[in-house]
Amino acid sequence: MVANSVQDVDWAKARDSGKINKDKWKALVKDAKPHSKKIIAFFSPKPACSTSTAKTELVFDNYTAPAGPLDASPATSHSRKTSVDDVADDSSHADLLQELTELRQQLQSMKKQVVVVMDQSRKSSDRARAALQQAQEALKLKEDAAAEAPCASQHEDYMLDLMTSAGQDMSDQRVNARIRILLQLSQQSGSDFWADITRTRRIVQFQDRASQVRDFLDSCTNILAMVYKSMFPRNPQPAGLPQLMDKFKSVDQIHLFVKAQLVAGARFALIVLKIYYPKMSLNNIVDICHAKVRERKRNVDKINDKVTPTAEKMIEDLLRMDADFFREHHYADTLDVPAGAERINIDDLI
Repeated sequence: MVANSVQDVDWAKARDSGKINKDKWKALVKDAKPHSKKIIAFFSPKPACSTSTAKTELVFDNYTAPAGPLDASPATSHSRKTSVDDVADDSSHADLLQELTELRQQLQSMKKQVVVVMDQSRKSSDRARAALQQAQEALKLKEDAAAEAPCASQHEDYMLDLMTSAGQDMSDQRVNARIRILLQLSQQSGSDFWADITRTRRIVQFQDRASQVRDFLDSCTNILAMVYKSMFPRNPQPAGLPQLMDKFKSVDQIHLFVKAQLVAGARFALIVLKIYYPKMSLNNIVDICHAKVRERKRNVDKINDKVTPTAEKMIEDLLRMDADFFREHHYADTLDVPAGAERINIDDLI
């Protein structure tokens, strides 16, 4: 119908009715009116009718439909093509949406990874900056110490020289005074033993140095005895300096002293524990404690904060009971010391 009209139609723009002039559409409708009745009669059903009616309809029976589909007009084919294109566009649009969704998820995942990497990098940078600052401070302290070391060494050398000079002067004064006394005694008694001043000086210097060594050893003995008696007043006291030195000669010996005190405190704590829990077995208490700590189900720091005041109170009570034996500060009362021996009073030592 439209093909028989004299109008030129752009079929590519036919689906867009807004692009065709209204006058052209009016002309198309006017040309299609003569053929509209035939088209309606052709597509309408044929009812049973008389011979005359059948003769009238023979013209339509002799009508041969053109080859191919009835809707093979350009408009129909274009509409089919348009629908196929729409379906293809819809499928491609769905694929694009899916690809965009996957791409968005990948971008979000990459963004999270980048954030994590940046956070780790920032922490590493902070740690490196702190380590660098500590290294710089340590280097500065080392440089300051190196700069102060010569001054300190010079000061110590100067003080040592002063002490040596003072000691030498004092020694010379003592030696000279003793030499004068001996020379006077030699002249008064008429003895020739001290008449030689060189020999007399050598003998007097040896006596003076031996006396200084004896005073130093006595001082060491008294100090070590005071320390040992203060720390272990109930233990038998060593007889002399060699025995005292034997007590302090190695780390193991000092550890034995410390162990004795720790065992005393632990014994006191276990006595209290056994009083409250008489059925508790103390054989595996150390292993059980370590096992509980390894489980990390308990906060050891909090437990430590709770038991520390009690432990300090127990040790103070233990010291109080021990101090009851020494109210008058006579530490030789419980020792293996003869009754007539000299008693040491800590107040005199202090």
